[in-house]
Amino acid sequence: MATALNFLIDQEFVSPDDKDEVPTTWIYRTLSGIEVETCYNNDGTLNRGRIVELGLTGWRDFPDYEGNQMAFSQAKIGHIPATILVDISFEIINKSMMTEKERKNSQSQS
Repeated sequence: MATALNFLIDQEFVSPDDKDEVPTTWIYRTLSGIEVETCYNNDGTLNRGRIVELGLTGWRDFPDYEGNQMAFSQAKIGHIPATILVDISFEIINKSMMTEKERKNSQSQS
């Protein structure tokens, strides 16, 4: 039997590739099944940019090139470095596709 999704909202993620003294915290929500389906390219690969556009809801400690903190906006998502974008997209899509039982098991192992 299928079970309805329990959406995770305002989850925090720090990329393992962010080695700064104060790493950026990325705030995201999981995607619905319909949203996940819109993230596939015609060749069946996942569109990481689309995943992040749909799932990223905020950030903390993300400075611009002059060191000033940037306020979150969808228009500024393009400033995220590619390696970090990949990490964020994997976090969002993995959590979006886990069952509730899998999520609980992964949290207990953290």
